Amino acid sequence: MTKLFLILMLGFSPLVFAKKAVPDLFAAAESGDLATLKNHKSALKEKNSAGESLLIKAVSAGQMETAKWLIRNGADVNEADLSGGTALLYAVSGGEEELALLLIEKGADLEKTYGERKESVVFEAVRLGQNKVLEKILTKSPKLAQGANTEGETALFEAVRSAQSKSAQILLKKGADKAVRNKKGRKAVDLADPKTDSALIQILN
Repeated sequence: MTKLFLILMLGFSPLVFAKKAVPDLFAAAESGDLATLKNHKSALKEKNSAGESLLIKAVSAGQMETAKWLIRNGADVNEADLSGGTALLYAVSGGEEELALLLIEKGADLEKTYGERKESVVFEAVRLGQNKVLEKILTKSPKLAQGANTEGETALFEAVRSAQSKSAQILLKKGADKAVRNKKGRKAVDLADPKTDSALIQILN
């Protein structure tokens, strides 16, 4: 008597014996469903089709407690997705300041560069005026105040473009050189609009 015949004879569906489906752990990370994640610890290093880790998903969704738990359970804070983005980049670009500070404390790579212009996360912090994050990064790695992208521009240029006068002050305090010129021979102050950027012009002159 075959196993299948016995199952059918007893009135059970073969589906009852099928392997239980694994829940969507990425949805769990995104929604902060820690119970599901805790029940599937053996799968915490999985990545989705975009190369995203569970930590990247949690951080992108602003899930602080989930991110903390994943890090405590071995998540790599520097793991990147297929586009090269890391949890720190997504925390900064998404305005998740406290998550960004957490990742910095847990050893996130501050000197990694992103995109075609090869910019560190300092540029993104300046662009969005995340000054608490900016100060933390520059305290840990002061040389990033002078780090230039492929155009020869430092984050001070980005501070002018984004009209972030407070960020400019922080950069200067941490060692940024306002005399630096980009590949076109322009200084950061040359990008300022006299009509709207008087505070920046005063800082940079």
